[in-house]
Amino acid sequence: WKALYENVQTDRGLLEEKWKNVVNENETLRKELTQIKKERDRQINLKKQAERALSQSENEFRARTDALEKERQEFEEGMTKQKKALAKERRTILAQNKTATNGTTQRISLLDAELEAAKATIEKLRLEAEDKRKKARDREHALREVTRQQAIKIQELTEAVKQAEALHLAAAQQQQQQQNIIKSRTKKSDDNTWETLHLATQQNKSDDDQPTAWTEIRDGILERKWPTTGKRQVRYRNGTVKTVQGATSRVEFSNGDVKTTEVSGRIVYYYAEAKTTHETDPKTGTDIFHFPNGQTETHHSDGSKVIRFPDGTTKIVHADGSSKTTFPDGAVVLSDTDRGGR
Repeated sequence: WKALYENVQTDRGLLEEKWKNVVNENETLRKELTQIKKERDRQINLKKQAERALSQSENEFRARTDALEKERQEFEEGMTKQKKALAKERRTILAQNKTATNGTTQRISLLDAELEAAKATIEKLRLEAEDKRKKARDREHALREVTRQQAIKIQELTEAVKQAEALHLAAAQQQQQQQNIIKSRTKKSDDNTWETLHLATQQNKSDDDQPTAWTEIRDGILERKWPTTGKRQVRYRNGTVKTVQGATSRVEFSNGDVKTTEVSGRIVYYYAEAKTTHETDPKTGTDIFHFPNGQTETHHSDGSKVIRFPDGTTKIVHADGSSKTTFPDGAVVLSDTDRGGR
């Protein structure tokens, strides 16, 4: 009986150590749940910011289009008047001197050249206006796509929160069961109790060189671990797979999206359908978007942002709403939304 009592006390110590591990894992799950909720709130804020940016872009697009249309009309009216004046002057010269001299002929040629140059300028302005309208439409489409993808991500994060809450509840139930087992087995000292404790101890042993088999945690949610490296994978019912190793995590969603959280805290989210990458640096508060057409946007914590278009155009939007656009040919357009000036 003394040897049996010593064995029971030894197994009790093992069970208490397991109990501590269960408590630590429960705390880890609670922290993950808090992080997921914070991420969901941050995504909601990003959605609101994207909607505000979309609204601002639409207003800028309409204002710029109206300004370009007004400039085109004014320019065409001026060129029409100039063309009529030049034509009238040409007719006057021809009437005064039917046999044009060399000087008059050169003057007529010069007038014709000026007319052709004016036509070319009008065509160039028209093409530039069309190109700017196209860029504005592309920008609007990209913002709408980002907003839609963020809405999808928020929905998925909500589902992940629900699953994490369920996992947390299952861990709490398992913790309570382990506590009850410890209390029950501590009171018993017969051979049957010792055999039960021995079997429980044997079942908890795992192979350190390979991952454990997939184990169902609750309602179709599976988990497996790598005892040596501490790596852990969780597979949810919707096909989402989360891999955690140390402070690094990677979540592969069923729609092809991938979220990676690095040791530094930097988060990289890839939207598979839109083929867009969103980088977030919590230390600097900077968000960087990479679109499939080659366009990149850098959003800073002070509210300013830098947009680089595939054709080499760069637009800097300051926190006060003013902006500076630099085109590949060196042309610069300044915009002050507060005063409506350019």
